[in-house]
Amino acid sequence: MNASVTSTPSPEFAVTKRDAQTLRELGRRAAEIGHDPLNCERACLWRRLNNFEESRPLVYIWQRVANVPWGELDVNGELTLRTETPFARELETELRQRIYRFTHLVDDSVFEPKIYCTYEIDVSSYGVEGKAEQSELSVNDIASQHFIKVIETEDDLEKITPPVLTHDAARTAAKQAAMRGIFDGILDVELRLCRDNDLTFWAPAWDHLVRLMGVEEVLLGFALNPDFMHKAIDRLMTAGLALLDQYEALPLPLTNAGNETTGSGGLAFHDDLQARQAPGNLKNLWGCAASQIFAQGSPEMHNEFAIAYEKRWLERFGLAYYGCCEPLHNRADYLRTIPNLRKVSISPWADLDEAVANLGRDYVLSIKVNPFAFADTAWSLDEQRAILKGIFEKTRGCQVEIIMKDVSTVNHQSERLWQWAAMARELVLL
Repeated sequence: MNASVTSTPSPEFAVTKRDAQTLRELGRRAAEIGHDPLNCERACLWRRLNNFEESRPLVYIWQRVANVPWGELDVNGELTLRTETPFARELETELRQRIYRFTHLVDDSVFEPKIYCTYEIDVSSYGVEGKAEQSELSVNDIASQHFIKVIETEDDLEKITPPVLTHDAARTAAKQAAMRGIFDGILDVELRLCRDNDLTFWAPAWDHLVRLMGVEEVLLGFALNPDFMHKAIDRLMTAGLALLDQYEALPLPLTNAGNETTGSGGLAFHDDLQARQAPGNLKNLWGCAASQIFAQGSPEMHNEFAIAYEKRWLERFGLAYYGCCEPLHNRADYLRTIPNLRKVSISPWADLDEAVANLGRDYVLSIKVNPFAFADTAWSLDEQRAILKGIFEKTRGCQVEIIMKDVSTVNHQSERLWQWAAMARELVLL
């Protein structure tokens, strides 16, 4: 097939002959990586973990922007883009980062001989957009923000409306055709709901409302105006459930139980969910929820204002992942009321001993390791090794995934992340 210009009715998916050649060269290397037998072994381990069968601890480094400082990791131009058009550069970024991860960040990632084509799905806002003032101080495009209140009264709650979902089937087909033209005979092109499937199915909860109401206002509201806060989360959740109805009406296979992350944790492989491919059934999927504002609230408040509402979302799915940065070690009684819960986030601020005692025999513990050490001027791999050894000792007999995320900087020393990955893999393979 002539790859000089991809045949597509949409110019945005056209690529030059030179760009196509660059992408095909990268695609060949990605295909070699994807055919490595180690990938099948790792995928099997993720299935065992997520099926809640006996498995060694698995290690996963999140690779998204704001979780890995890609701008600090380039070595010998391995991440330097050479294509010209936005579409080609998007594909090149995906392939270069994949090759880099295989080469340098050796965790339990699974690499498939595929490239992923996302459906051209657009989801509108919940009727009202958050506003924020951004700090001038930033690191790798990460900056602190001050949220400006746009919801203050019950009348303002009327601004929250169900999002509208649209799928542009023609654009999806054009993009898929373009990618097939580029990678013909090299990589399969697989359709997906979105690149980060888990983000599609996060419950719209307090992490969203904080951006509309302000952090201090939300925290004070739980104590001083609880009726209003209940109305706010009920309004948002009801709108979110209407969005799920629209997903179920799509004539598309709904699945996110393969080689993608779920919640704030590791890969989503699962035997039963992957076997279900019928359109319109959210029971094929992982659902996720978190309300990080309750890092500052009591377990009882967390349950009353968050979990009780998030269950309405999570019960629509086959399996559920709960949590992100909020400590959950002392909320087991409330988490157990989520009937399809499989994974629980154990943040760096959780009490691991309590988490193991309260949750560790019944759920996968998705343990987040504190990324602060990467930013510090001093770096001690021995100290990081001791931290992981302590985690493995405390969680002996539990189902565990070790997640490294929120690495905003490595102090411009890319080898720190490489060393951590190699050390973590060494420990889990002992």
